[in-house]
Amino acid sequence: MSQGVPVVAARTKIDTYYFDDRTVRFFPSGDSQAMAEAMLEVLRNRELRESLIAAGRDYARRHNWESRKRDYLQLVDTLTTEAFSDLQAVTKAPALE
Repeated sequence: MSQGVPVVAARTKIDTYYFDDRTVRFFPSGDSQAMAEAMLEVLRNRELRESLIAAGRDYARRHNWESRKRDYLQLVDTLTTEAFSDLQAVTKAPALE
């Protein structure tokens, strides 16, 4: 996306979570004929291709590392802080004899 290549992707749960029909050209997952048709459609339809390129670049710009690293690092800090919140209790437990 960031390089200006229009994306053709299988319509999977994870991909439809992150992308919509304006950003990528979906085809039914597991359908190789539909994939080929989607690729040809993007190749032959200049308006669609340019629209996907513009939307993809915009998506990549909004979700690149520089834009999202703070969110990611905060998430990791939250997960590790919560995961080890009882660390003092574990380290203060009586020693086994």
